[in-house]
Amino acid sequence: EECHSSMDRGTKRKARLNPALPSGNSIDEYESASGTAETDPLPRRAPRGGRVVAALMIITAIMAAAMALSHVFHIGMLHSASSTTMTKDQLQGQHPGLKASLAKAEVKEPHGCGKLSKELLQQYAKNNTVMITFTDHLMFKLFGSTWLYNVQKAGISYWVLAVADNRTAELVTSMKAAQCFMAEEMEVDNLHADFKWGSKTWQLHTWQKVLTVRLVNQLGFHVMHSDIDVTWFRDPMPYFLEKYTEPDYMVSMDPMTTKNKLGDDGPESGITVSHYMNTGIYFLRHTEGGRALIDKWYSIRKKQQDRGYHDQDGLYKHLTEEDREQVVWDKRYTKVIDGGKTKLAQLPATQFQNGYSHCINQIHKVHKLQPYEVHWVWVYGNNNGKMHRIREQGYFVDPYVYYREPGVGNFVVVQGQSFPLTPGGELSGRAGFVSADLTPIKTPEGFNEWRSIINDTEKMVVHHLDSVEAQLKEVYAAFAIAYTLNRTLILPKVQCWCQQNWFENPLCRMPGEYDLKFPIAPACPADFVFDMNKLYSVEVQGRRVPIREYSFLDNPRTHPFIKNDAVTAKAGDETSLSDSVVMLKKGIKDVDLVKALSGVSDKKRIHIANPRALFGGFKSESLDKEFRKAMAALPVKWCCRPDAVSKKYGKPLDHQLLMEP
Repeated sequence: EECHSSMDRGTKRKARLNPALPSGNSIDEYESASGTAETDPLPRRAPRGGRVVAALMIITAIMAAAMALSHVFHIGMLHSASSTTMTKDQLQGQHPGLKASLAKAEVKEPHGCGKLSKELLQQYAKNNTVMITFTDHLMFKLFGSTWLYNVQKAGISYWVLAVADNRTAELVTSMKAAQCFMAEEMEVDNLHADFKWGSKTWQLHTWQKVLTVRLVNQLGFHVMHSDIDVTWFRDPMPYFLEKYTEPDYMVSMDPMTTKNKLGDDGPESGITVSHYMNTGIYFLRHTEGGRALIDKWYSIRKKQQDRGYHDQDGLYKHLTEEDREQVVWDKRYTKVIDGGKTKLAQLPATQFQNGYSHCINQIHKVHKLQPYEVHWVWVYGNNNGKMHRIREQGYFVDPYVYYREPGVGNFVVVQGQSFPLTPGGELSGRAGFVSADLTPIKTPEGFNEWRSIINDTEKMVVHHLDSVEAQLKEVYAAFAIAYTLNRTLILPKVQCWCQQNWFENPLCRMPGEYDLKFPIAPACPADFVFDMNKLYSVEVQGRRVPIREYSFLDNPRTHPFIKNDAVTAKAGDETSLSDSVVMLKKGIKDVDLVKALSGVSDKKRIHIANPRALFGGFKSESLDKEFRKAMAALPVKWCCRPDAVSKKYGKPLDHQLLMEP
């Protein structure tokens, strides 16, 4: 899979990184919503007695309340009704900060998105500024609830959705995201195509954002542009309208680190147009310079599309090949577009982040600065990889039932390959949850200070590959135990000592980047190790192994009974049973494991202390063969050694990770 960044490979290699800064202490974790219920909910009976009319009125009221809450939990068009009932009070307890938006939804029932106009935008604008997000049906179905929840939680009220078509308009309004308008000058070729990075449809989507922002800017507004796969933590308006007001165009970066001094929250220093930008996030001022840039960007679109470029590469190629910049070093901007009409600055990597700078080297913690947002590029596995990474960080808003019930179904938001289920597959993993510990692996002394590109890189790569594959043997056993018990697997925390890439990783890091400390904390992202589409669709003989992210038990949304109603199973020389621990003999077969744990089958979660020592394999040879095949397909290729290291040691650039018993 391609890393889900917005830059082509050749351009990436040219856009080298800044020198790194020493690591420092972390800042406090961000506020996260939490559940409040303390008991396992059961569907309530319909009221008995009374008049039929009264009963119908009560049912109608309940249905109306459910519709009013559907924009967060996918009750409406996104998902079929679940078996778990949720009241408005429970919802507000589960997701603090939504009270105002829910109240607004109760008094306004929109029927669709309006036509773009100044009057429409003025309803939502703040300080003559609107946050514009272009979306189609698929992307809002996947990311819409999470985007909307975090935008509202951050206190951003001036957001407006530009929707691709009537189908998308129906979806967003059904989810009470009615601050929207119908996108104009639509040039996307296929609104029903699978949205995949690098495809022609994806490319045209990116250019459609340029057309949309230009129209809004022409109506007299400053535009804060945000992609739908962005998580917002706080309102950026003071940054643009109060602190740094001179640049006409301020755009986020694709690189991973910063040249700014510790604690410096200003635009990136030492930046020119050759330092690659990411146009998923930018602020366009309604000034002559802002208009000059967006008009130029619009005018070059056909030429750059013919060259195979999306909006970001198209602008980058124009600025670096056909324009001439005038860098104003002391003010941290460069003048571009037709002799310097536009003042362009780049947003700091410490606060306007991507999947690498937020999760891998965590540069915001080095600088002790709180990010404004994360744009989930530099993540592998396309949209399923993005959603899983957001889940790992605790920012994704899955339906309510996801945090309470095991299994796979409409309450697990995935794209494409994971569905449909085979007949009976909806019962997979429904018996409860399985979690597991992996054997700790020690980091070699001085590992993070090794600096010899040739000699130390190879030692680091060998340690990483050996350690990851040793852990994958244990993960194999955890999958097998979850499959055997028909339970949902909470993925164990895998540790890793190299980052994943598609080009060279000197010293196991991005070229020139030393902020990353190993092992990656708190765990290796799943998309560094697994094929994310296959991970969400593991199936053997008609039974799935549903999964949850490694941080599932740390998520405040996860119901306490999953965390607390648990028993630990350990492998040992003797068999014993207590209230909290089950001791079983090492190497127990699947059929015998089911019998041995039958006495604790009512527990919500079974925790496996040493999965590889406990599980002795499948008695059925055919099942064993099929399961091995399914597990072997999960890991990805690790990439890559630098060419010089590969040649010196006679090793391949990449390595296919193995997952076997």
